[in-house]
Amino acid sequence: MTSHGNVPALPRRRPPAPAASSAAAAATLAPAAPRDRTAGLGDGLLALAVFVAGFVAYGSHAERGAFVGDAPELVAAAVTRGLAHPPGYPLFTMLAHAWTRLLAFGDPARAANLFASASGAAACAALVPVAR
Repeated sequence: MTSHGNVPALPRRRPPAPAASSAAAAATLAPAAPRDRTAGLGDGLLALAVFVAGFVAYGSHAERGAFVGDAPELVAAAVTRGLAHPPGYPLFTMLAHAWTRLLAFGDPARAANLFASASGAAACAALVPVAR
């Protein structure tokens, strides 16, 4: 082994030892057992239950109109497809605009507040697989 300059030479790697038997080698190459796909259905139902519970909890306490702070500005930006103050929350504004168009009846501020409730409930439901 030689070294060039101040860099020490690395030791040579030994080749891997051969397998003890062909049965052991065949066992390592055997296909894995099929996954149980019904477990995903339980997770999905649990996530749906968490979403519904969160939406009921958040939606029942959502403001029925414009409130103080950033809420009126974000509602106005969502309804008019405008820009709120920086950072502006562009994804929230675009999705809230579509939501207020789908829920065209009633007050747009109530519809935007229900969208915020649905967003919070969706965030809670997205954490279900992480928590399991």
